[in-house]
Amino acid sequence: SELKRSNQQNALYWKWVSIIAESKGYDIDELHEALKREFIGAIQGKDMFGNLYIKPKSSAKLKKSEFSAYMNKVQAYARSEGIILPQPDYFGLDNY
Repeated sequence: SELKRSNQQNALYWKWVSIIAESKGYDIDELHEALKREFIGAIQGKDMFGNLYIKPKSSAKLKKSEFSAYMNKVQAYARSEGIILPQPDYFGLDNY
């Protein structure tokens, strides 16, 4: 099976999340949850108390290529908001 995201991908992702969060005025965890809901998807349900919830799908379970695609979406979002993110030559590739 394909490898999960690399440590380099993960480090870059969290750097991006912190930059976007600071720019938009959100907490890092809030922003991470919102990005996952928007670009990976979410599960809706009802808990044992009858409360409705929307839980983002896990980014940790994505394969390397899927995480790369997710990062591309995050980067495109940032660009559309005028937020400049640090960019390595390659991310999510075998040399990482």
